[in-house]
Amino acid sequence: MARRQQWRRKSPEAVLARSEEALCRTLYIVHQAGPTSFVLKEETGERKFKTCLGNPHQCSCSAFRKEGELCVHILWLLLKKFKVPRESSLSFQLGLVEREINGILYGNHAQKQLPVQQPGSTDQSNHVVRRAITSEDICPICQEEFSARPLAIAYCKLGCGQNIHVRCMKIWADHQQTPGDPTVHCPVCRCDFLPLKELCGDDLCVYKPTSVTEIGQARVDKPNGGRRRVRERGEVLISRLKAYPVGTGGGGGGKGSVCEMCGEEFKRGDWVRKLPACRHEFHRLCIDGWLRSGHAVCPVDATTVFVPPNNKHKAPLKRRKRGGEGKRQSYTLWILNKITSH
Repeated sequence: MARRQQWRRKSPEAVLARSEEALCRTLYIVHQAGPTSFVLKEETGERKFKTCLGNPHQCSCSAFRKEGELCVHILWLLLKKFKVPRESSLSFQLGLVEREINGILYGNHAQKQLPVQQPGSTDQSNHVVRRAITSEDICPICQEEFSARPLAIAYCKLGCGQNIHVRCMKIWADHQQTPGDPTVHCPVCRCDFLPLKELCGDDLCVYKPTSVTEIGQARVDKPNGGRRRVRERGEVLISRLKAYPVGTGGGGGGKGSVCEMCGEEFKRGDWVRKLPACRHEFHRLCIDGWLRSGHAVCPVDATTVFVPPNNKHKAPLKRRKRGGEGKRQSYTLWILNKITSH
């Protein structure tokens, strides 16, 4: 197929600046209409953009329609979704022919090897076992590495076992769900994805540099009462955290805020707990399950959850001002008076 746009030998300055912006921008893939056709949603705002790689590239954003130049959305797909290096001449062309598109889809120009999805193994409950998370694994919706931010991670337990950010899955579900049909499909294998409201402690985890600390790991790795001790420590933290009902002036669940674990917006009457150090808010049931399973860190930023005991201590006594200097002065005057009197 003939190239419809002239081949560029050098990237324009505007494209270089937008490439840098695309690498730092957080976008979400909420729908994939084809191998190179996607619907993207920005992190801020509710607008969605249909972006397609081809000959030529197309995007529904105002910047592309006015200027006819590569926009942030097209560059985000090339650089973050398909891992095309910035130094590659394919990253700044206005369009790609079929041979070049096939090379991108097969990862021939990728900076990193694109992950190959294989069917996951099942456990005794006929659920797919979670895939082990490495430092280079990425979320299939936001295309960011799990090691970049310590966000709560769910996985497809009915299909491929792929790990996905809970926040990203909430955005994907909001776009996919239709009235009267609560079914949500996995963005990777297209199998039914367990509703976020039905996710329990064992379905969530948070990435750590050395390993994945799963919520239910203590039940497997700590026999001889280990599960009971972990639960007791969690109950101690829960007993020290206050819960507030939304909409009653208790300070919980501000307008428009959402629970970072389940992704649901706080509604009037919901009970909310706020962590004292990082000030993140969660549904009471969500954070209680997290703490009971042995986690003493925030599921969003991994801040340690430390709550002092509820014992009523006496107010600290005010320290009395030391009068040593005044005593020394008065003693000196007394000595001088003694000397002069004799």
